[in-house]
Order: sequence, then C-alpha cells, then structure tokens
Amino acid sequence: MRNLVIFFCLGFSLSALAQTKFGVEVGVGFGNRTNIDEYIQRTEGISTIQSEIGTNVALLTKLNLSERFFLKTGAVYQTSAYSEKIAAGLFSVPQELEPYYCFLPNEAQEGRTSIKYKYNFVEIPFVVNYQFAQSCEECGWKWFVGLGPTVSWVVNKKVKSDLLKDANYIDYDCVPSNDVILGIQGAIGGEYRFSNQHFLNLSLIYDQHLQPIYYGETNTFVFYTVGLRLAYYFAFSASK
Repeated sequence: MRNLVIFFCLGFSLSALAQTKFGVEVGVGFGNRTNIDEYIQRTEGISTIQSEIGTNVALLTKLNLSERFFLKTGAVYQTSAYSEKIAAGLFSVPQELEPYYCFLPNEAQEGRTSIKYKYNFVEIPFVVNYQFAQSCEECGWKWFVGLGPTVSWVVNKKVKSDLLKDANYIDYDCVPSNDVILGIQGAIGGEYRFSNQHFLNLSLIYDQHLQPIYYGETNTFVFYTVGLRLAYYFAFSASK
C-alpha cells in the first residue's frame, strides 16, 4: 500500500511538471502539537508546551485545471517542533508514557528547564486552488485560496534538552512512528507575474496532520503549522 501511494504521488507530480509551471519554495512558520491540556494533566512537572519555529523547502509544480482552478503538488521537506517547559525536580512520567521518554537520564535533576522536540517530514500536497477573477492584474498580482489533502512520511525525530549530557540534538527513534500520515492544507495568497514565464508566489499556509504520528492511543497527537511561504515558478510546456 505504501509503495502504491508513493508511486501515485510521484507519478502525479511528474505529470504536472510536464504540463505547467515548476518552481522552488522556502518557508517559515510556527507549529505545535495537539492534545496539549490532556497531556499536561497526566505528566507531572510539565508547566507549558510552547510552539517553536519550523522551516520548509520544496520543489513544486502547478497544473492548470481550468481558467480559475489549478493544482499545486510536489515534494516538501518540512521541520515541525515544539518544546515542553518542565520543573525537573517534579518531573515524572506515567508508566504508559515511559517509552516516549527513553532518552532521559536516570540521575536526579533540579530547577526549571525545557525539552525541545524536532520532527522532519517529507510531505506531498495536493492542494486545489481557486484564482479570483477580480485580481489586481494592473499591478501584476492575482489572488487565490486553496484547500487539499497531504501525504507525509516521518524522516527522523530529534530531541534537545539540558537534561541530556549531549547539548546537541540527538536521534529519538526508540518508538516507531506511522509510515504514512494523512493531513490537510489550506492556503491564501497571491501570484506576481514578472513575465509569461517567471512568477513569484507568496502565501499563508495552515497545515495539519489528520493522523497521529505514533501507533495506538498512548501518546496520540498530531502536528499543525501556520507559516509564510515564498516560491518562484518558471512556466514550462512539454509540447514546445
């Protein structure tokens, strides 16, 4: 099933590449996990869970579906992160969550500190966008809104904390994650045309997973991200 999804996603992306525009995108935004209140209540010592800055880079294609509709797809490498603020002396983990803290040392700790988690994903979006007829064409901009599903794969998981002897990010792979994570993405933005072949896109994105990262019901949460993305597109036609 996983190979079939990958083949379909890549095949669809390549078909779009042969028919319309292709480009590169960079972005930055804030992300966090869901189920924060429930997680804090059953994990002693955690005071808050805070959003962290995430980034993304992408190779994308835009396929014109009609005069006003177009499909955006491609491959996105995305980083999502969040941090837990904890009182180290009070920090204790319920038994069912212990596997998710396999990186913590056994020595007693004191004071307040934080644990920062960073997840890297490869994501393929299939976002259908509507381009408004009443755009500012005389100033070069055309505005659009979009909505569509996404398919993501976890590349790696890392953690960083003063509780650890290593001050750098370390791999956090003791608990297996789901192979494929489905999600949804919404966008609003504009496209600026420099010429018939060169375009600049600026958009505000809301991206959320609809499936948890981990199996089972012990540590069920999904990521959401709100970010700003800038993309350059070059118009390409395989028929020329």
